[in-house]
Amino acid sequence: MAFRFVGGLCIGASSVVSPLYISEIAPAAKRGLLVALFQFNIVFGILVAYVSNYLLQRPDSQNDWRWMLGIVAIPSLILRFSLC
Repeated sequence: MAFRFVGGLCIGASSVVSPLYISEIAPAAKRGLLVALFQFNIVFGILVAYVSNYLLQRPDSQNDWRWMLGIVAIPSLILRFSLC
């Protein structure tokens, strides 16, 4: 429970700090666009998660949740190896 609480605090803080940082560092002409793109990417990611979970569920399976949790590794690995 403690780690879930700390994780929730970190995610909540990043959802506030990231747009604030973008708005401070970006040129004035691009500020709104970059913050809007940040918010759009969050919403688009949630949509992709819902769609992928919908496509992974089967009515007779007890183990779909494992695939739903494991599929997250694909974009994580792509991001990990693209930053090297």
